[in-house]
Amino acid sequence: MILPDKIIYSNRRSISLEITEDGTFLVRAPKHARQDDISAFVLSKQSWIVAKMSHSKSQTSIAREVTGAEYSCLPFLGKELMVLYHSRHVVQFDSFFLYLPHPKIRNNEIKFHDTTLTSELIEQKNKALIVSWYRDIAHTILQERTDYYASLMGLSCSGIRITKARTNWGSCNKDGGINYSWHLITVSLAEIDYVIIHELAHIRHRDHSHAFYHEIQLILPDYKERIAALRRHQWVLEIFPD
Repeated sequence: MILPDKIIYSNRRSISLEITEDGTFLVRAPKHARQDDISAFVLSKQSWIVAKMSHSKSQTSIAREVTGAEYSCLPFLGKELMVLYHSRHVVQFDSFFLYLPHPKIRNNEIKFHDTTLTSELIEQKNKALIVSWYRDIAHTILQERTDYYASLMGLSCSGIRITKARTNWGSCNKDGGINYSWHLITVSLAEIDYVIIHELAHIRHRDHSHAFYHEIQLILPDYKERIAALRRHQWVLEIFPD
């Protein structure tokens, strides 16, 4: 039997299981739950635990292949951009490439002749530039599409914010503002639009009721297929962890 790495007791009514992003197996249980009951529950869920752990490890492995090194590939709008260096001081992109300033010319942030300049340090600097670019372009694209769908749905969004969330694609606050993870910009526009419409629908419906999904279905009849696509691309939430 696969045993939990940690049992967390709290004021809850039932036992639940969680496999974290790094594959840690957690059990959440009521404060007065008996160990025998916890063990029996864990035993009954062994097939689920194995499947979730395998999925978590494979997702992490895929995400680690996104390094930000020169000639590596980055996910962007459901496609890939190859990382290349150029002689300018700004990050630029076209349909196929993302151009980063060459380490030699990065405003003396790192010295090319410095013996401490390793491939790991260059990659770390690359990641910082890439994440900054992701956030900037995510804000531009997501703001435009949020405004469009808000108008279409007869809703008012108080504003958007780009976050570094790695557990969810987006969230809607009580004031009608929407938070989006910058990772969302890596998936296709079809998937992005689902997340936008999902969060906008929460302005009118604070739960996940039938009325909530009916609101989504009016705009996206194929919303279930888009949800499935997002689940397949969950691994992108693992790229470039802090």
